[in-house]
Amino acid sequence: MKKIISVVLLLAVLLSLCCCGKPQTADVATETTEFVPTPETMYGHIDQTAPINGVFQIWSAEGLQNMHKYPDADFEILCNFDAQGVEVTPLGSVATPFTGTFSGENFTVSNLTIKGGEDGAFGLIGVNKGTIENLYLKDVTFKPDANAVNIGTIVGVNEGVVKRCTIVGNPLELAQVKENANIGSIVGKNLKDMLVVDSEVDLIYTASAKANVGGLVGMANGGKIEYCETRGILKLNSVASSGLYAGAAENTVFTGCVFLGAENSVDGKLFVNFAGREENVTYPDCLLRDNDIEPLPENVKYVRDLVVQHMYDMATIQWRVPKDLVHTCKCGTSSTCDGTYLADWTYFGLPYKHGNGSLYSMQYVIGDDGYLDDWVYDMPTRNGYDTYIGAMCSSASQMAWWRVSNSVDHMQCLYMLPEFPEYGCIPVGTGWYGEELNLKHNDRFDTITYLNACSEQTYYEALADALHGDCLVQGIEIGDHVIMVQEDPVVVRDVDGNINGEKSYIITNECSGSTRDDVKKTYSSWRPNRVRTFANLRGDTFVPVTIEELITGEMEPGECTILEGTDGRLGMTQGTVKGNYFLEGVTLTITDSEGNLILNKVMFPKAGKFNRGNTRVTSLAYIDYFDLAQFQVVLQDIMFEPGETYSYTISAHLACNEDFLLKTDSFTQPGA
Repeated sequence: MKKIISVVLLLAVLLSLCCCGKPQTADVATETTEFVPTPETMYGHIDQTAPINGVFQIWSAEGLQNMHKYPDADFEILCNFDAQGVEVTPLGSVATPFTGTFSGENFTVSNLTIKGGEDGAFGLIGVNKGTIENLYLKDVTFKPDANAVNIGTIVGVNEGVVKRCTIVGNPLELAQVKENANIGSIVGKNLKDMLVVDSEVDLIYTASAKANVGGLVGMANGGKIEYCETRGILKLNSVASSGLYAGAAENTVFTGCVFLGAENSVDGKLFVNFAGREENVTYPDCLLRDNDIEPLPENVKYVRDLVVQHMYDMATIQWRVPKDLVHTCKCGTSSTCDGTYLADWTYFGLPYKHGNGSLYSMQYVIGDDGYLDDWVYDMPTRNGYDTYIGAMCSSASQMAWWRVSNSVDHMQCLYMLPEFPEYGCIPVGTGWYGEELNLKHNDRFDTITYLNACSEQTYYEALADALHGDCLVQGIEIGDHVIMVQEDPVVVRDVDGNINGEKSYIITNECSGSTRDDVKKTYSSWRPNRVRTFANLRGDTFVPVTIEELITGEMEPGECTILEGTDGRLGMTQGTVKGNYFLEGVTLTITDSEGNLILNKVMFPKAGKFNRGNTRVTSLAYIDYFDLAQFQVVLQDIMFEPGETYSYTISAHLACNEDFLLKTDSFTQPGA
């Protein structure tokens, strides 16, 4: 009895050491009490004489190495594990195919190396006549033998069933293969069933041999291939018989399959056929990514990249507070401006609020240790929080656009809709927007009216034209919102050229929502890298808009000067700083005759709020002028020594990320 108890305890300890997420049942624990582990089974090796409950259970990388010895067995992965440095031989060969069941239980096996295929079949499973399911492979290294003619990542030749499997990571690169080889990012040659299998493996073929190369399978002959997707690129040479799904196909039905790879090219030229050679093949509900897109001119890409990067920086800046900071909004428009920030938590992004902050001002109040400066708490009205930090959905997008534009002007996203072109926004795409429409609804915008005025495909085509840096605007009676396009849309079409709204998507960045982790003590009110499908965007009534600079790639050079200024000491407090972009900050620096720093103060013009009656000209007055008289309050606290000579400079920072030295002067303090 003591021996049995010791065995049970040993097994429990071993299983707890791996990253297992699948608990053992009471029945299993009872049966394994009679199993005495050997050194091989203890460390994950296969021992055919003692499977557990009839299944070889694998909980370490070494456990994969002996599988090829037992092609008629059942296998089950129990844990996530890293197989770095471990090479395996394909399970199942041409002579002795695999006939069992191999279940990955959706655990992840990473960094495995597969080497072999001398008999002609290469993959984790060489020849499969059994069932492979729920397998997840990541960052596999592929080393097919020169004699391999059926090359896949998961299976070389499939005569059984492959279902609910995923492989992602390292590319399958082939520079030398045999003539008439069959090569696929999942299966080399498929003769039976593949169901809901995903691949994100780039297939790069540079060999000179004539081969069948496909995004899913090299050769398909019979069987069902249903709802399989490939996200890897296909980069091939001109001698391969190539297809998005199959290099060659006969007597096969591809149902609901999708090619989502970012490139599908032969010798750098786009190809769109589902199979290179085919006979008696159909493709119901199949889709492909539209990669037939001209690259952007460099100047257009440059300004779009600036906008997206600035938006991303606002979303990901990290900061902490040295003591709890409780802010109560006084703008009277929404309770979302209120916020409680806890000491020693890590916060990401500008906080969500109606206010005047910017990334530039936020960076100013974050110390080298990542904490907000203490003096922010001591400021009178709104404890400094309103002055320096925070953004709302539309003001964040506005500040990102101000990075390249001095003509766009909006504070609420309803002003971004094309109904008011004087604010600088223009529609993306054609057909969905018409000025002849009556778009007012209870004195508010109603983007539902926009969408009802065009067909679904017209709207999807407009979204397809919304590139990174453009905005998607929602203006409805119950509220407004704006999000920024972070990456160019992925447009997926059917064989007739229609856009599929459920598969097409845009990755966005928005100042909205909340992500909180009480364990790690992190919080963010931003959502960068958010995937939104075209169908979802239509359902939420977003319409695409842009600004001229993002279309033309032409930025006006920054200009900044002091108007009606004076000299001497009064020159520090008299005059108006004027910029042609959003004036993010004005700095006054004072030193004494020995070069000692007396003052280095940055003040931030307030973007302000404006009502519906304001025009673009008057509202811009909030953001591109700064009255130097605002420094008077700061100078009241400085004791200038009589008879001492002081030097000062006035500089400014514009939203186009340009700094300007506006004035250098000196004065001698009166008195003896």
